[in-house]
Amino acid sequence: MRSIFLVGFMGAGKSSAGAALATRFGYQFIDLDGVISRRLEAPIPEIFARFGEAAFRTAEHQELTRCAKMVDIV
Repeated sequence: MRSIFLVGFMGAGKSSAGAALATRFGYQFIDLDGVISRRLEAPIPEIFARFGEAAFRTAEHQELTRCAKMVDIV
């Protein structure tokens, strides 16, 4: 299984590019912000406001690690 992980600044287009790449190569697309938002039951701006950036980054790290394990790169 091959994987592509996109990283970059907020608003850089990772979700749009990721979705396009997934479609082009037949990969599963996972949007970490969407996963985190569902897990914490709040949109990302609300997560930052309620819990702070550190809590968001912790959740982001946990989900990225989980996804990496799914494709056996960790």
